[in-house]
Amino acid sequence: MAWVITQFVMEGSWTFIGIASTVTAMAGVLLQPIRRVLRDWSFRLARDPGGRLMLHYGLTETRSQVVPLHRVQAVRITWPFLWRLSGWLYLQLDVAGYEAPDRGNDTGSDRLLPVGDQHAARFLVGTVLPGVDLATLATTPPPARVRWLHPIGLRFMGVGLHQDVLVTRQGRLAREMTLVPYARLQSVRVVQGPLQRLLGVATVYADAAGARSGAARDRDLAEAWALADELARRAREARRAAPSSPGPAYAPVPPDAAFAPPPAVGQSADDTYWQRPPQA
Repeated sequence: MAWVITQFVMEGSWTFIGIASTVTAMAGVLLQPIRRVLRDWSFRLARDPGGRLMLHYGLTETRSQVVPLHRVQAVRITWPFLWRLSGWLYLQLDVAGYEAPDRGNDTGSDRLLPVGDQHAARFLVGTVLPGVDLATLATTPPPARVRWLHPIGLRFMGVGLHQDVLVTRQGRLAREMTLVPYARLQSVRVVQGPLQRLLGVATVYADAAGARSGAARDRDLAEAWALADELARRAREARRAAPSSPGPAYAPVPPDAAFAPPPAVGQSADDTYWQRPPQA
């Protein structure tokens, strides 16, 4: 749209293609917030006697959704750039049995809180993931040498192992935090791209069923393997403990944790990839 306006100012004439391009661009810009308002109109959240979440929302198209808490695979908290000026954020769920929507897709039934503040988010996270307090979820950043890969967003990246969940942070303009319960982990992957090999770092992905992965990006290679081993162990222990008990408390992985990488099960010219699924 900026290009079309520039052409009009410079040449002082409109063409059919210019008019069509301008209308299309303006419609795309204006319809996105309108769709969001209509979609989340009169959003209501409640719990039924069985403990399930009940969501009701929409103006032109009303939707109702029931979410059993035991099917929640991950919780995602996002702070958009402009929203941070008012202290706003929104919460999303990854639920087993629901297709994870693409970013920017308005049709996905993954919302937990369309817009709210830190206090509302803290309450809802504690409701969906009992025992998890959003205000206490600290993370540690990647090593300083990966600043070459992330010159702006490095200080917003991090990973933390807490009693019941894996916590990962990332983002530059829109900041994002992902919480993945250990009991929901299906596999743990360590992936190393060509630039990461040069810097001696790797990314650890914690995959849940049908959910977007929690990703600990650009960790020191030894730390990445230690983290993968610890996640696999915690996943096994959490599944054994659920649902009769909340699960044992664990200390975070120490920086000098033992590290013994297994042989790779697959690799390509572009990536080095290992996968070690948690054993039941």
